[in-house]
Amino acid sequence: EDWYMAFAEVRQGSFLAKDTATQEDRQWEETRRNMKKPGSRHQTNWEALPASSVQFLHWVGFDQRSALPPPNEETTQALGFLGYDFMGKIVEKAIFLKCLSRQKNSVDPDFVLELKGGEQLEVEDIERSLADTNV
Repeated sequence: EDWYMAFAEVRQGSFLAKDTATQEDRQWEETRRNMKKPGSRHQTNWEALPASSVQFLHWVGFDQRSALPPPNEETTQALGFLGYDFMGKIVEKAIFLKCLSRQKNSVDPDFVLELKGGEQLEVEDIERSLADTNV
């Protein structure tokens, strides 16, 4: 699995946006920065997190009404990367299986792991990928 470690160094991504684009996000960030007191350490709360982290945590199922505090920013960043990485593995496997099924119909010595122009993954491709035990 050394090839995957080398590939993982190249693939950099996350479900968390690097910059906030909307006016509402910029306002959230401004309010958040004004709340921080230099040198103070406090328990993570929803208001202390960047807007992209709040949106991501809500998307993955964290409840803002819960008595439990949200994960801190570093943990949220790690969850965003792991989710992105795992989703990438599912999509890569779906592309591989689709190309492999195409390969069975015609023997191509120059097997390339990519979809042809205009070709898209279908729901069935993702389901086949999820059913594969090597994802």
